[in-house]
This record gives sequence, C-alpha cells and structure tokens, in this order.
Amino acid sequence: MTATMTYVGLDVHARSTHAAAIDVRSGELRRARFGGGSDEVIGWLRTLPQPLSGCYEAGPTGFALYRAAETAGLRLDVVAPSKTPRAPGDRIKHDRKDAELLARLLLAGQLKPVTVPPPSGCGWQTTTAARSPAWYSPSSLPAGPTISTRSCWCMLMRTGPGSAPRKNRPRWYPRSPAPGA
Repeated sequence: MTATMTYVGLDVHARSTHAAAIDVRSGELRRARFGGGSDEVIGWLRTLPQPLSGCYEAGPTGFALYRAAETAGLRLDVVAPSKTPRAPGDRIKHDRKDAELLARLLLAGQLKPVTVPPPSGCGWQTTTAARSPAWYSPSSLPAGPTISTRSCWCMLMRTGPGSAPRKNRPRWYPRSPAPGA
C-alpha cells in the first residue's frame, strides 16, 4: 500500500473554503481559498501530489464536498468539531489557521472521522431539523431571526443553493446562476 504523500485540512463555509495542504516529502505547506461550492476544491485537490488524505469539520453545509470527493476518487474524511483537539487559550477563529490545524492534526493521526450517512438517509435529518424548533417557547428565542428561520436556512444550505428562493435570501447564502444563464 502506498503511503499518503499529502495531508489536507479544509475549513468549509457556505460562501468560502480555506484549504491547507502539507506535502510530506518536501514539508511544503500550500494554502488556497475558494468560493462556495465543491468544484474548485476538487480541482485543486487533484493537482496535489497523490495519494492524499484530507478532512474537514462537519457543519451546516452538509456532506456535499465529501460526496464530490468520493465521486472523484479522493479520500476526504469528515471530523466532528467537538473532537478536534484545541489549546485552552485558542479561542479566536481564523479560517486559514483552522485549515492548517486540521492538516497538522490529520498528519499526526489525532483526528477520527465520523460516519457519513448515505444520500438516501439524509431526509430524516432534514425533517427533524425543521421540526425541532417547535419545542422552543417564543420567550426563549434570541433576538434576530427565530430558531425556526435559522433551521429552515440550514436545511436549504444542505439541499443546495438553487433550492432557496431568490427573494428574502440572506446575503451570506451563495447565489445560484439565473435559469438559462
């Protein structure tokens, strides 16, 4: 079996993805930043020395990047953010720094992947995520968007940018091309 040559950490958000790759042979650290979506990221991963091992933290963006990498024949794991070792004083979040940390921890073997459900098994999660805010009383809701509004937007993020209505969409939500464009 061939040893891994490149370790990649990705910090994935709805609008951008920061990547850090460590080449084991040269010790070189490469960084990149991409817009929303997985096509650019997969293209960049293909240019790195193979075989590679990569990871990103699970979040509201779902598992689309994992599935795209799997389709492309690349090894990309999803790790639980709560299981990522962090220093006690390391509270400031920087996307680039988080991507580098994930790559270094993956190289050190300190990350454990979570089980990614098959695409057919994600329907119950969407339904549960949309239903759960009904348990909160209106007095417990924070200022700003209600919990149910945020849950609906998270559900739309998991189902893709084309599923959100064009009007009343948050500024941070990725825009899909106009039909016929």
